[in-house]
Amino acid sequence: MQTLSETVSRLVPGVGRATPIFSVLLMIHIGAALTCVVSGAVAATSPKQPGRHPRAGTLYFWALSVVFVTTVCMSAARWSRDYYLLILGTVAFGLASLGYAARRIRWTGWTTAHILGMSLSYITLLTAFYVDNGPNLPVWRQLPTAAFWLGPLVVGSPFVVWAMARHGRVLDDIRGTLHALRRRTTTRPQPESPPASYRSVRGRQGLPVQEQHDDRQCDRDDVAQRLPRPLHRLELS
Repeated sequence: MQTLSETVSRLVPGVGRATPIFSVLLMIHIGAALTCVVSGAVAATSPKQPGRHPRAGTLYFWALSVVFVTTVCMSAARWSRDYYLLILGTVAFGLASLGYAARRIRWTGWTTAHILGMSLSYITLLTAFYVDNGPNLPVWRQLPTAAFWLGPLVVGSPFVVWAMARHGRVLDDIRGTLHALRRRTTTRPQPESPPASYRSVRGRQGLPVQEQHDDRQCDRDDVAQRLPRPLHRLELS
């Protein structure tokens, strides 16, 4: 009976001898990556409206999160062989995080950031796949190494440009995004003054004598204003 490591080594070309932990991570990684490929394609080809497009995009983002986590673990185990996969995985996850945050927050000019973030993360994901597996695939092994790195970008760029031209307003979105970032960095909330009731209670607990006296006088004035006028002097005497 074959062990898990032997099965993974036989099914995945080029993986070599793998430990059981690495084999489990690789199986999870492959499943999440396939989910990203399918859900990303569905999101890209679906109408940009509530329903299938945002659901597929959300599934793509969380599946890519799993891909990123497993990539970090496997790259740490085989750093000399897989360090470039960690770089590509970090870029893909960072771009997807930008696109997902733009869709969730919806600042002024978020459309361009959403389209670029999600689209370029998908291209980076495919680049990582072909760079890692291209030399072991029947057709791709005949291509030069540059084709693995540049092929997905060359093929995907026209679709990104088409989506930007149809759904985005690049210059307006860039201005809106920069304006939103400028407001977040320059606007600071003003501290609110405590209510009078809190101030009067706080005055009894450790303030100097003069400040406590002032607080008591403020309390007496507040009570005087609320009492009926015939009882005013009688109650406060």
